[in-house]
Amino acid sequence: FYQCHRPIIMRPAKPSLLRQMENKIILYVLGLGAIIASSYISFDVRLSALIIPFTAQSLAVFVVAGLVGTRTFLAIIFSYLILGTLGLPIFAGGSSGLEKLLGPSGGFLIGFLFSGVIEKAWLVALLLATMSNGFF
Repeated sequence: FYQCHRPIIMRPAKPSLLRQMENKIILYVLGLGAIIASSYISFDVRLSALIIPFTAQSLAVFVVAGLVGTRTFLAIIFSYLILGTLGLPIFAGGSSGLEKLLGPSGGFLIGFLFSGVIEKAWLVALLLATMSNGFF
């Protein structure tokens, strides 16, 4: 009877692939829900014949971008834009459609894609600068 006397190394259990996917789906749904809900917190500003809606979406976009990964963030924003373009009333004030995406506030909506990626890059640069200065 042969016994192996190798030391037993206890490692923390990695979450299963299914658990990781569940976590990503939960983050995705919560992020998309936060951005959609924030589009209903709004007020309008009238400039001559133009009505510009101001919403809490910017805050929600930046919070979601800071909490989830870049790929998940881009998936959330693409889904938001596609759902709104297809007719779900999820843009500011319950509006929807391709005309909203191509209208005056369309650039703002498309800018959400870039804002989250820029925020991530800025946060990483800030963290690296802080670490290199001996803060940690």
